[in-house]
Amino acid sequence: MSFINNNNFKTNSIIINNNSNNNVKKTKSSCIYCSKQYTNKTSLEKHMLLCCILYKSKRQLKIEEEETENLPSHNKLCFIVQELTLKIKKLEEKIEIQDKFITKTKKKINVLEWLNNNIIPSDDINDYINNKISVKEDEILFMMNNTFYDTLDKIFSENFENNSDSNINSSPSPSPIFCFIQNSNKFYIYSNTNTNTNTNAKTKAWTELTKQECIKIFNIIYSKIFKKLMEWKNANEEQLNKSEQLDSLYLKTMGKLMSIDFKNETTLSKAKTSLFNKIKTDMKQIIEYDFDF
Repeated sequence: MSFINNNNFKTNSIIINNNSNNNVKKTKSSCIYCSKQYTNKTSLEKHMLLCCILYKSKRQLKIEEEETENLPSHNKLCFIVQELTLKIKKLEEKIEIQDKFITKTKKKINVLEWLNNNIIPSDDINDYINNKISVKEDEILFMMNNTFYDTLDKIFSENFENNSDSNINSSPSPSPIFCFIQNSNKFYIYSNTNTNTNTNAKTKAWTELTKQECIKIFNIIYSKIFKKLMEWKNANEEQLNKSEQLDSLYLKTMGKLMSIDFKNETTLSKAKTSLFNKIKTDMKQIIEYDFDF
């Protein structure tokens, strides 16, 4: 009996302990916005997501209410709208007048038409290249210590004028070759053109420079350089025979010339870029038009 009672006592003790654990009160957490209490943490978090939005909305409404306390009256607002309407109307009229002026004064014209109507050189491109372009001994001596392209650039600088507004107005005769910074891929030349295919009659006019004509111009300048080098060689034959160093310098310079072929795209492009940088013109400095290239 004693053993059985002891077992019963232990069992009851366990039950009592379990009951005591179940009776412990769990703490509740409150919403920081509305103070509503929740026992479950997940439920509280869900509630606070919505409550936060509602709380901020109420707060925002209050702020807006405070900001609108000093708004102008209905009559004053009507007066303001009338003033703004008049100002907008005046601005629209001003813009309309300006647009008409721009449309009237800023016309599109063709570059070739403008050149033929306004720029009349005394020499065409062939006469200019053959008779006006010169190569001096200084350029030959310069080429001995510099590249062919540096020498070509020096020759361009000394023989071609920049067709700027001031040069056009001051020069007795404009250059027979033009190019514009608005389009770096095109050159224009003043040359003889066929006007009647039946009679082969020719007249001078501005035309766009073709690749073949460009190569021809550079070859003429090249031949002038070569001729001047030969003249220098003949004038210094005795010194060349005495000095191996001078003779070697001459041979290297001749090698620079022999490596040039303007039919090569890279060579032609470098020569055109050099000429373009020398004679390029900003058309906007000459006349205010939208040019049609």
